[in-house]
Amino acid sequence: MKSTRTRWAAHVAAWQSSGLSQSAYCRRQGLSLASFGYWRRQLRTDEPDANVPVTRALVPIQVASAPVSLSSPWVEVCLSNGLRVRLPGLVDQASVVSLVRALSSC
Repeated sequence: MKSTRTRWAAHVAAWQSSGLSQSAYCRRQGLSLASFGYWRRQLRTDEPDANVPVTRALVPIQVASAPVSLSSPWVEVCLSNGLRVRLPGLVDQASVVSLVRALSSC
C-alpha cells in the first residue's frame, strides 16, 4: 500500500505534466483543492532527490518600446512561494506567464 506522501507526490507529478490548472486537475481526480495545495507545499519543502536533476531556466522577456504611463509604470508579480518580481508596465503577457510558471517551480 502506498504511503500518503507517495500518493500525493504522484498526484503532484501528474498535475505538473497534465497542463491543467490545479483546480481542474483536482476536479478530474476527485481531490480536495485545499489538500492538494497543502501536499504540494509539503513536498516542495522536502529535500530534493539526489537522482533527479534540478534545472533552472532564464525566461526572456520582451518589453514594448512605447513610453511607460506615469500612472502605472510597473507591474509587480507576487507568487504564493513569497517571490516578488517587479517588471516594467509594458511587458508582454505571454512573457509574464512564462516567467510566473518558471518562478513557481522554484
